[in-house]
Amino acid sequence: MAESVDSQLRNTIRAARSRSLRCVKAIIVQKGSVASGAAAPTAYTLALANSQPEEAGAALDKEFQRCVKILLEPDKPSLLLFRADLCENVEGSRWLLLAWLPESAPEVDRARYVRSRGMLADLVQRPYFLSELLAKDSKSLSWPVAAKVLAQTRPREHAELAVQHAAAEEFLPAPLRLSQAAQGLLQRLVQKEDSCLKLVLSSRLSLSRLAATGEAGANNTPVMEAKVMECQTPAQLAKAELPSTSCFFALYTRDDLVFVHWCPDRLSRDPTVRMRDDSRYAVLKPTVQRLVMSAFPTPPRLLVVDAREPQDLVDGANRAADANVAKQADSKQLIPVARGASIMRVRHLQTHLADQGLVNSGKLNELKNVQVGVDAVFWLRSIQALKDPFADALGGIPPGIFGFVDKELESFKEWGITPLFVFQGVAPGPQHSMFVSRMDQQMDMAWNYLASGDKSAAQKCFAVSTSRINGDFVYFIFHHLRQKGYECLQAPYFAGAQLAHFAEQGIVQTVFGPPGLLLYGVKSVVIHLNFGQQSFDWVDLDSVLAKWQLSWDEFVDACMLAGTEYCLTYPYLNLSPFGASVAQQGQRFNFDAAVYIIRQAPLINWMQTFPTEDMKSDHVDGYCICKVLVQNSPVLHLQDHAIRPLGASSKGAPPSVPNDFSSIMGQKLPPSLYYLMLHGIISHKLPQALAKGEWTDKSQPLIDTNEFRSLLTDLQDYRRTSLGLIAQHLHKSFQNKSILCKAYWEPTNIRQALGTDANLPPDARVIQPDIQQGLRWKITYQSVKAEMSRQKVDKVDFKFCLNWHAREFEQDGPLMQGIKEPQPPSFDDHLHSLSALVHFLVLEKLDLISAEDGGATVLSDVLKDTPRNLTEPCLTALELMKYGQLNGEPFEAAHPDKPFPSEVKYPTSSQLDGAEKDKVCGMLLLCRVMSLVPMRVRNIMWDSDVDFDLAAFHALVRVLKRTLRQMVEGALASVLLKDLAKVKLLPRGFMCASPVHRDSYPHVPAELPTFMLPRACMGIVVRYFLEYKKDADSFAADVGKRFPCCVQPVEDLKLAFTFWHDLRRCVDTIAETLGAEELSEDMRKAS
Repeated sequence: MAESVDSQLRNTIRAARSRSLRCVKAIIVQKGSVASGAAAPTAYTLALANSQPEEAGAALDKEFQRCVKILLEPDKPSLLLFRADLCENVEGSRWLLLAWLPESAPEVDRARYVRSRGMLADLVQRPYFLSELLAKDSKSLSWPVAAKVLAQTRPREHAELAVQHAAAEEFLPAPLRLSQAAQGLLQRLVQKEDSCLKLVLSSRLSLSRLAATGEAGANNTPVMEAKVMECQTPAQLAKAELPSTSCFFALYTRDDLVFVHWCPDRLSRDPTVRMRDDSRYAVLKPTVQRLVMSAFPTPPRLLVVDAREPQDLVDGANRAADANVAKQADSKQLIPVARGASIMRVRHLQTHLADQGLVNSGKLNELKNVQVGVDAVFWLRSIQALKDPFADALGGIPPGIFGFVDKELESFKEWGITPLFVFQGVAPGPQHSMFVSRMDQQMDMAWNYLASGDKSAAQKCFAVSTSRINGDFVYFIFHHLRQKGYECLQAPYFAGAQLAHFAEQGIVQTVFGPPGLLLYGVKSVVIHLNFGQQSFDWVDLDSVLAKWQLSWDEFVDACMLAGTEYCLTYPYLNLSPFGASVAQQGQRFNFDAAVYIIRQAPLINWMQTFPTEDMKSDHVDGYCICKVLVQNSPVLHLQDHAIRPLGASSKGAPPSVPNDFSSIMGQKLPPSLYYLMLHGIISHKLPQALAKGEWTDKSQPLIDTNEFRSLLTDLQDYRRTSLGLIAQHLHKSFQNKSILCKAYWEPTNIRQALGTDANLPPDARVIQPDIQQGLRWKITYQSVKAEMSRQKVDKVDFKFCLNWHAREFEQDGPLMQGIKEPQPPSFDDHLHSLSALVHFLVLEKLDLISAEDGGATVLSDVLKDTPRNLTEPCLTALELMKYGQLNGEPFEAAHPDKPFPSEVKYPTSSQLDGAEKDKVCGMLLLCRVMSLVPMRVRNIMWDSDVDFDLAAFHALVRVLKRTLRQMVEGALASVLLKDLAKVKLLPRGFMCASPVHRDSYPHVPAELPTFMLPRACMGIVVRYFLEYKKDADSFAADVGKRFPCCVQPVEDLKLAFTFWHDLRRCVDTIAETLGAEELSEDMRKAS
């Protein structure tokens, strides 16, 4: 068969209608060359031979006979593509592919043309019908025969079965199984965590082995492996690095599963090898297709594509979509919501844009000197290097977090692109997907794989079931970008709405984010940046509206009917396209139908027609909410620096908001609090709780334990304190706000309730801001400067403040004068004074300084003597000790009916006693404590051991540190809300936790405590050290090989043991006073 298509033939067919061509003739030409005395492999190319224009007004039968007479030669096979439509129509052309196979021609030539028909058919763009006629004599070349073929429903498929001797459909289902890792990745595809999988056989396979498998048993069954491809549409897949050998691709775009049989054109010196590779995948195609489809609880619409070159992927997907393959779809199918999603996501929008040819490509140099508004979370998710599968198991932050981001930033600089990063603000959560179900089975498989030593399979399962771009991650990146000098803004509500306003005002020339930004009226949206290939993809709103013949308001209505995370899909869109016969109709989603019905009548008309009143209520409420969020999302308006609705749908004054607007967006916050949010001085969590009356913990930890749930409940007191620090400066309605706490484990009646509900369930957790009269700290710059000189330090931190306080308390110095007076704290107009006051406020709220008399406590006495570089780890350990979470006891599963993975062989406390218990618990305690010390790591993925117990422990560390960080935010906000002019004292990197240099940790630009996540790396290396069996001289080399991500593992280990001994000093000192004798004894035994 032909192995490639001549570009002239491709271009001629694509331009057939515009050039009024009636028929195109293609022939196979042989291209070979001789170089260096050796004959190169012969290549066969499908090329343009001739074409015939239309004759105006001529009947089709006359046109057919004319073209056949002129173009066909009696003894030479050829292929004709005859355009059988008479005029422009919405369905596209009717094409007839005529394969002329005269019996007088050599058998090998006729076979070559038969096998090349598919390549010619694939060049036709978007046909509803492409019929085929195989003719071997003049009788078959008559118009009645051709007309009969054109009238058939699916003539090409019937012709395939008639002539393809090795068609996949004629094989019995081949024996095949998916590897465990492939099953995990397939489940991730089903959940839309990934969009595309490449499926390949794990070893070379022949037809003979397939035949023998049934006799040899399951052990010899071929195994299919999977790999994630970072593509979301057929167009993106076509631009990816495609393999030179056969494989399958499964591309899940919204509600369509595009199943691709990739059989690339390539030259081979051994045609037998190539044919064997091609045939084994052809044989397995129906089996693999069935395995993939069986993974979906509700079968998606299946689009099958056979592709030999990249363009075939796009053209084939378009044809398959137009073939209207039926499917069953749930009328309430929802948009999948990724954690941290920051704009409106529309069901099937991106796929439909690509299918309609509305995704444009450009060269990156076109963006030179362009100011681009960037949806920050969308951008972070596009950085593949950040997707370390072990990140969650290490504590939530990948080792190379800042290095990978810096590399991406360098690409922006290299291409002269100026980004303005916009982060999410107080946006209401999705109405239908607030609590994302976890893939616990995949998580158990991951740990079981690790226990059996299969790290590669474990990584794939972790990648399936964890989210690497989380709230902590985004927080640290925001301040890292500010420190690097980039313009960053935390939107008051939706990042997408704020980007739309910036684009409208000309602050940015274009925006980078998902295509859902079009709903806000953004004129052009860059949806993909590929620095490696020096290209980008973008969509243009005006082109979309023109092609779909919609106004902007109608486009928004059509998207809402299609479905977003705030409104359900209009139920009647799950029917086949309008005009289809009853026999052809099937339950399926159709974006075209959404566009069609909006063109017939306004959205309000369609809201009157629902099968049931309950369904009508579910849908209408969602459409109203979605419409409000699109039209009225509050943004920072640059003209007057006020927060008010976007009003993107009309010129002039924005539309009025509904009376119950606050029930959707929450209570309006004062301008001063918005100001602090916009500049990233306070993250969105505390303002959101005060506005909405809800505090939601929707993310289940990697390992769900009783200890985690207990700690999360205990931390409510600190949350009340943080809220009180802010609310004391706000209106009384905020000070008395009832805030409903919602966690992932809560029953549905709590998760769906509001804090204002009069009849909350009795087990609902409701908190209010805790407003207390604090100590009257009076911080002068001269006193701070003098104390810094005395201590010989250049930065204010916890150790500095504790030692200063201890000295002043002992001597009744100026710092303690009037400290109990009922007056607010004060400080001089200097950064060090502001920093000292915030540190003292946090120490006071943590009871490290007595709130009653301002005196020292036993905890502050021991913490002040801890080395400066270990102060924060020690404070974290003492806080865990307060809540009874610092010990060596094995964790308990949160659900008795969901025990920990069996292969891990995790110890159970009740089954341990005596010396065995001391050994097991001692090891756990040593590793947990020392894991609080950060390790210096390289900008690469971890790719080493992870530990089940440490992953569970660091879930506790993570939520504790996040709570402490929120307390720092509350303390800082409480100071600045009294005088916003003091904001100017803060440098850009005042909360930046990224080291100035790789080896300089913990020396970071931050002026305030960041409570950066330490990762579990140190604990993992400590366990390796404690279990090391070889001689000491070999350890340095071995630990470096085992943990290549670690920069100086031996030096870091020394620091970890220093921390262990210092914490023992602290615990032994406070044991009797605070009842920590048991922990003291446990640490003694562990040592």
